[in-house]
This record gives sequence, C-alpha cells and structure tokens, in this order.
Amino acid sequence: MSELLDYIRRTQQPMDDLETIVRKWEDWGLLEQLSITQKPIAAMLYERMAQHIVGLDLQTMSSGEERTETVIFPIIYRIIKRNCNIDGVIPLYNEVVEFFNRNQTLILELDSKLTTLICKQMQKMSLELMVTQHKKK
Repeated sequence: MSELLDYIRRTQQPMDDLETIVRKWEDWGLLEQLSITQKPIAAMLYERMAQHIVGLDLQTMSSGEERTETVIFPIIYRIIKRNCNIDGVIPLYNEVVEFFNRNQTLILELDSKLTTLICKQMQKMSLELMVTQHKKK
C-alpha cells in the first residue's frame, strides 16, 4: 500500500478520483486478476497513458506509435501483474515506440508471415467445413 501512496504523491493524483478511475478501468476489464493493491496502480498508469496518447498529434505518428497504441496497455498490465515498477508512462511509451521503429522491417516480415499463415489456416478450416457439410447431405 505504501507503493500506491508513494505513486499518488509523485503523480499528485487526488484520492477521491482514484476510486472513479479504478472503477472505470475495472468496467473495461483491464484490471482482472490483479491484486487489490495492483489495481489502483495499474488504473493510474492506464489513465496517464490514455491521457498521453490522446494528446499526441495523429497527423505525425510514426509506425511505431501506431503499433504502440495497440500493445501498450497489455504491456502495462503484465509489468504490474509481475509486481514490477514503471517509473513513468511517457518513458515507457517512448521505449516501446523506439523498439517498433528500430525493428520495423522485421515486424513487417513477421506480420506478413503471420497473416499468410492465418489465411492458409482459415482456408483449410473452410474447406473442412464444406466437406463436412457435403457429407451430411
């Protein structure tokens, strides 16, 4: 609990807002399976990250920033779930963006291979379904 109070002091977040923020993120299902002490920490980090992302200039977003928006909340969840600390959401955000930007070619290759694999699997499943339906007739 002292970790939470330290976090609140550092971020200067009023306690009465904390319950509302926790409830909001709980309603969205992003605090499931976190302990009672982890939930307010994760909720505050989510809230700060959402505020940061909302404040970004969407016209000048890099590929890394676009990808980061989809993975940053699960990353925060996993860090908090493992009882690790996040010193600030902006440095975390920037590190993830840098990772994606540095590895853009590799990520695009993996994305393409994964898409191809998924399409092949869906075609196979579709064919199997058609054969099964045909046998029933």
